[in-house]
Order: sequence, then C-alpha cells, then structure tokens
Amino acid sequence: MANIHRVYDALAHPAPALEELEIALHIDERTRLFVMPSEYYIPRDLFAGQAPLLRKAAWLTMELHPDGVPALAGLTRFRFEERTALSASQLCAIVGTLPSLRSLCIKAKQGYKLPDNPAPATFRLDELDLDIMPEMHRHTLYLDPLLRYLGFEHIREVTTIWCHNWSDHFTGPPRNLPHTLQVHGPVEMQHDWYLISSSGYIARGRKFDSADLVRDPVMRIMFDYLRALVISTTLLITERAFVPPPLRLTHLTLCCVRGGDIIR
Repeated sequence: MANIHRVYDALAHPAPALEELEIALHIDERTRLFVMPSEYYIPRDLFAGQAPLLRKAAWLTMELHPDGVPALAGLTRFRFEERTALSASQLCAIVGTLPSLRSLCIKAKQGYKLPDNPAPATFRLDELDLDIMPEMHRHTLYLDPLLRYLGFEHIREVTTIWCHNWSDHFTGPPRNLPHTLQVHGPVEMQHDWYLISSSGYIARGRKFDSADLVRDPVMRIMFDYLRALVISTTLLITERAFVPPPLRLTHLTLCCVRGGDIIR
C-alpha cells in the first residue's frame, strides 16, 4: 500500500493545466484480501480539488471515492481496470459522482455486482466499453443486467466481450439493422464484429465465434440488408467443417475481403 499512498501524496497540489491522468500500479492481489477497501480510494482532496481542465482519467486497482472527488467532476472519459470483481459501490460512484462522463471503459476479471438502486436518470453515455470476464457459475446472460443498468439501449457506441444474444441487443429498437458490417481478427473463428446502422449507432463485439453468428437467424436477416461488407480475416475454414447456409446479399454495394490466408 505504501506505493499507492506515495502517489496520492504526489497528487495533493492543484493541477490547473492537467488534462489527462493515467495511473497503473500493480500490487499483490493476495495482500489485498487483508486490506480495507477504503485504502484503495482515490482521496477526495486529489489535486486539492483543483484540476479544472482534467477530462480523461484511467487507472488500475484504485477506486473512486464513494462520496466523489471534486477534481474529477469534469471527467468526460474514464477507463477503469479491476483485477477482481467490479463492486456495486464502484458502479454507484461512477454513475453518481461523474456528472460530465460521456465515455466509460470497464475491465474486470471476476464479474460484477449491481447496486440496489438504478442509475440516475441524468447518467447518459455516448460510448461504453465492457470487458468483464464472467464468473464461472454465472449464466451466459450475465452481462445483460449491467448493460441495462448503464442504459446501453441509448448509447451511441457500445463494445462488449462475452455478450450473449449480442445480435438481439444491437439490432433491435431504438437501433435498426446495420448497413455496414466489418469482421476483423487474426485468430481462426474468433473475430471482432463491427456494426454500423443508419440511425447512427455502432456496436462492436469482441472474440465472437463467426460460425455461430453467421447461423444466427437475426444476423441472417441483417445480411440481406447490408450495403457494405468488409472481411479482414480468414472467416471460412475447412478444419471446422464450417459450410455456411446460403446468404442473401440483396442490397450489397461494397464487398471487400482482406485475408492473409486463402479462404477455403
């Protein structure tokens, strides 16, 4: 803990010109089990409460103070990485003490806990990136409650990993069927899918099984409405005996295939 507190001490004075803050302190997670959670809180008097230009922040391990940090009130972009589970108290602090926040990225390794109360109605994001590994005992729909808690339906750009029913979430109202699909990824059959719709919404799904998505009924309807298709990976491979059903591409005007290997 000493190194964390030394960092806090170094950030005790006003920072009138600071625009971006990033802190990454790696600690022994075994010792964390014996330390009070409050030891990891960003102090309320960070920068003596004076960082008027600070708009971006990112850190590993440390947590927002549940009562808020005045110097962070102007943040518009926040990236938070947690080596354990994302706690309900941290979610409360994020949605309740960062009134200017528009872009949020959360990475956690052991799932999450939701607060008892919903997020404030004033909490509205433009961008959301969730990279949260599921707990082993959780159902495959584990990410749905968190997405709904953060109001994903109205977020313009959403990126997820391990998201069940991804096609249903990101092609339904208020979104519509996308006009552009991009598929990327160096790993066979584990790809990133990128959807762009005419209503201005963007959805990214990481590490998806392309064979499953191509067979998904919702995605098959989507293909019929696509105007642009970009594939930057080997999508179809014989090793998995993957033969996709015929796809209708009635409205397609652009098709671009970029692959290092032959598509077989």
